[in-house]
Amino acid sequence: MSLTTITNRSDGSFLDFYDSLNRIEGNILVLYNCYNVAPSGWIAPKTTWTYDQPFSYIDTNRMEGNELALYNMVNSIIQEYVFCGQSLTICGLGWQN
Repeated sequence: MSLTTITNRSDGSFLDFYDSLNRIEGNILVLYNCYNVAPSGWIAPKTTWTYDQPFSYIDTNRMEGNELALYNMVNSIIQEYVFCGQSLTICGLGWQN
């Protein structure tokens, strides 16, 4: 797993450049690819941002929703690990296969 470092050069009220959006959504996609199973509520990330595209609350909701979906999936896997006793890549995924 290789995440891209994101350096925020602002006060957090805005993103510096469109490439920041590509890195953020790219990192979300890398985390998804660790399991390659779409958690409940998953929406495919957009990693093709260009300077002339508008950014809206819909994009923010997609990013935050995907982060929450990944968090919930991993959290349930960790909780099931105690009973499953297998690799974390197996626990919690049986119900989706």
